[in-house]
Amino acid sequence: MSEKSVLDKTIPWTAVMLRLSGMCVGEGILPTGPLSGAVAGTVKFTTTLRPPEKPFLSVSWRFNGVNIISSTSINITDPGYAGRISLDRATGSLELRNLALEDSVEYTITITPDAGLPKQGRTNLTVYVLSSGATIRSPTAILIEDESSTNLTCEASGSISSREWIKDGQPLNPSGGVSFSLDNKTASIQPVHISDRGTYQCRVSNPVSTMTATHNLTVSFGPYNLLISGPSAAPQGHSIMLQCTADSVSPAHFSWMFNGNETHVYNSLYIIERLGAENTGNYTCTAKNAVTMMESSTVLDLRVFVAQRVEVSPEVTGYIGNDVTLSCQLIQGPTHTNVTQVQWALQDEEGTGKVTLIVFNTMFGVNISESPLKERVAFDKHSLIIKALEMKDAGSYICSISTFPSGTFEGTTKLVVRAIMVAMLYFIRIRRRHSSAGFRFVIDTTGPERESQLSATERDQDVVYSDIKVKPSRDASPLTNYKLRESVYVDDVTYSEVIVSRQPKSDTECVYV
Repeated sequence: MSEKSVLDKTIPWTAVMLRLSGMCVGEGILPTGPLSGAVAGTVKFTTTLRPPEKPFLSVSWRFNGVNIISSTSINITDPGYAGRISLDRATGSLELRNLALEDSVEYTITITPDAGLPKQGRTNLTVYVLSSGATIRSPTAILIEDESSTNLTCEASGSISSREWIKDGQPLNPSGGVSFSLDNKTASIQPVHISDRGTYQCRVSNPVSTMTATHNLTVSFGPYNLLISGPSAAPQGHSIMLQCTADSVSPAHFSWMFNGNETHVYNSLYIIERLGAENTGNYTCTAKNAVTMMESSTVLDLRVFVAQRVEVSPEVTGYIGNDVTLSCQLIQGPTHTNVTQVQWALQDEEGTGKVTLIVFNTMFGVNISESPLKERVAFDKHSLIIKALEMKDAGSYICSISTFPSGTFEGTTKLVVRAIMVAMLYFIRIRRRHSSAGFRFVIDTTGPERESQLSATERDQDVVYSDIKVKPSRDASPLTNYKLRESVYVDDVTYSEVIVSRQPKSDTECVYV
């Protein structure tokens, strides 16, 4: 009888003996498989048994029907596993090292306790090659929106159990122009759209390793959404920067035209150093994509506006005893604002503070503050009227106009106060005995008008000053020349010029020569 025949007849009897002896097969000795391991790695077959009070009589492990280790009082290891396995005699667990693909089979353990029935368990081991070298391969041709198509192929080395596609961090599923090969190795996009550009990932994996490849897909499109950023109106004299932007891949090339004429500006920025009337008009930005050969244009109409401000006279001259008006006007800007309050104040002599004189508020009306000018100030719309001007009223007056929603604007006017020059002309008849006689005469213009009273000596000098001219001093304003009637005394000497000048104490000095 051959050995094979003996084994064939023995196996059924072994099964019968196991069943008759009550051997428990499986019964949770090993965890549910299969187990996974990597080539050159390590795996441990861990039983669910606790160490018994008395050692097991025997522990044996079989690999694909081959007994790789048997342990009773001694351990007997198959030469092919020497140095690769370790047995935990207390629990029956087995560690297998330096795994090879050939180790992917069924493993069986049989344990005979000191008392009780033998126990047996089975599990499978699958050994994988680690994934490596994952890449996404794509044609190098330039892709143009709605014209081109492409394939993305995921390649990797090792044992590949699955491939998963991801776009911009989200799973990529078949939809529209996106489809996959049966093995999920290739993703096809036909044709490409703007929405197809982005970051694509292919994740290759097996139970013992995972690797991800990344590819950025570029789709040329545009230019779209062309826009000129910058003001459509600005104050005269301001510096203006216009910037042209567009959604475009590859980047768009820009050019500018002004009122239909070439400007020879070929970048996204157009700068006006100082805005004037000659710069107002239509600015056209054109963007062109050298790949898609598409171009687009947009126009900005630039205008000059007067900046919102308060306009006052820098200096106003008034005269003692007269009324004076200090003008103040709000110049509106491009956006109309509402005046909510007008205030006039006088700056103090030190220039560090100011005294409020009069306020107009749209809700509360006019309020005149306590000041030396209280009885002499009034409004003429936004302007200030000062009545019966006094010398001490000279100073800097501040007009403040509050608006909504633009805020408060101010302007300052310097008020100069002057006295009114009154030349009092006198006919002076003086007899003289000597032609070389000369006199100095002072007229007080601040006192009441009166006739000149000559001394007795002066009366004896019978001279008529018949032609009198009023001549200003170097520091005075020009005065009108007056022609008096001619002398009726033929033989008298005529002193023809009178010089009138202002004295430090507001006197007028007349010098007769």
